Amino acid sequence: MRINRLTRNLNASACLLVRVLALALVLAAAIPCQAKREPTASPVAEAGSTLSAEVNRPIRDKWALVVGISEFADKSHNLQYPAKDARDFAEYLINEAGFAPDHVKVLLNSQASEKRILSELGNRWLPRVANPDDLVVLFFSTHGSGAELDVGGQNYLVAYDTDVNDLYTSGIPMNRLAQDIKERIHCDRVVIFLDACHSGATSVGAKGLSRVGVDADEFAVGSGQLVITSSSESQRSWESKTRENSVFTAALLDALRSKGDKTALGDVFGALKDRVQDTVLRERGVLQTPVMKSAWSGHELVLAAQPVNRQPGLAGEEKGESSTTPAAGNVHAVVSAGA
Repeated sequence: MRINRLTRNLNASACLLVRVLALALVLAAAIPCQAKREPTASPVAEAGSTLSAEVNRPIRDKWALVVGISEFADKSHNLQYPAKDARDFAEYLINEAGFAPDHVKVLLNSQASEKRILSELGNRWLPRVANPDDLVVLFFSTHGSGAELDVGGQNYLVAYDTDVNDLYTSGIPMNRLAQDIKERIHCDRVVIFLDACHSGATSVGAKGLSRVGVDADEFAVGSGQLVITSSSESQRSWESKTRENSVFTAALLDALRSKGDKTALGDVFGALKDRVQDTVLRERGVLQTPVMKSAWSGHELVLAAQPVNRQPGLAGEEKGESSTTPAAGNVHAVVSAGA
């Protein structure tokens, strides 16, 4: 009996050992197989990859509206360098940043009336040429007015024919400008350079018609918008004592050229902010601090990135339009008639 029980126990142990060994062999065989399997992306990773590809689409084409006003209908508001700021910036875009000459429209002095600026921005030009995958650059060098100058508390850009005593009917409201950019320009990537005062007074060499000025947040209203302004909300924006530009535009152009056609706007702003602050402090003994507001998604933008599918300019422009669209390498000669 003892032998039989011992035999049965051995048989049971053997069966258990066989099962354990079999399981071990199965597991051992499964491990290399699993190692050879291709990794499977999770739904979240796939969605993220799709979103990244959507956000980081190549730039199809590039357009720019450049506005500079040194001479106003009311000559008491005249400035020295905004028209030259605009010419120099347009020249950079065409000669160094890969913008086609007929894709850059420049409005100087009397050309930059309230009606003309709004028309080119929201009706006649940009809404008819800029596609969702394009890049639109806007540059304004002029006076700005603070909210306390308007009974409704609006902030304005001052056009050539603006009556500063009646801003409501003749100025360009910042909130309208921001809304038009969002709703009328069919482009997901808009960069705005605003060399106008967030503040300022009537001091010689300063832009601005008031002490308290506009808020850059008014412009950063949609996906893909990036705004760089020349000063913070409580400061003046100054013209240079050593160069024939505003301090902001001179520093902007230097920063854009710092790494050639590889200069990202994040690097531009870092260099620009330090340069403007240091220059104005040394020349005037006060602070001017540029501000960047961004609703940008994806990779950092390089303004000089080459477009992948350049389109012709808008056909059917009125005769004489070329006076505001500079030719490559000859920006000053072509647009100086309106300066």
